[in-house]
Amino acid sequence: MAENSQTLAAVHSAGEEVKQFPIDIGTRFLELFSENLYTSPNKTFEELVANSWDANATAVYISIPDDLKSDSASIWVLDNGTSMDVAGLETLWTITSDHKRRAENPKRPQIGKFGIGKLATYILASEITFICKAADGKIRTVA
Repeated sequence: MAENSQTLAAVHSAGEEVKQFPIDIGTRFLELFSENLYTSPNKTFEELVANSWDANATAVYISIPDDLKSDSASIWVLDNGTSMDVAGLETLWTITSDHKRRAENPKRPQIGKFGIGKLATYILASEITFICKAADGKIRTVA
């Protein structure tokens, strides 16, 4: 338990904090969400792994605590995919728009389209932190 708290504290102090970004939610998202798109906690993991796939990850690691009801419980999804730079983080919460980040020459077909998958995490979590190590080597966090 103490180890998890120390890890969480380290995550929150990791990297250069990037400014806060507004969440842009389109009307199509509201329609999808109101239709109970995400009714299962399993969907959360499916969406996060799909995001890793879209970032060309070849490995995804998931850590789930024994006691999910604990106030200090943390779920980790780590991958070796292409990370986001500041520009990518600025558009991270742009939802249901056609300009979701796409690689010019994707290595494989992309699963995501509208950028709503990350919202499935709110089935399990009250707080989300993204930690990214971009090509420039800098580590950035968005909470």
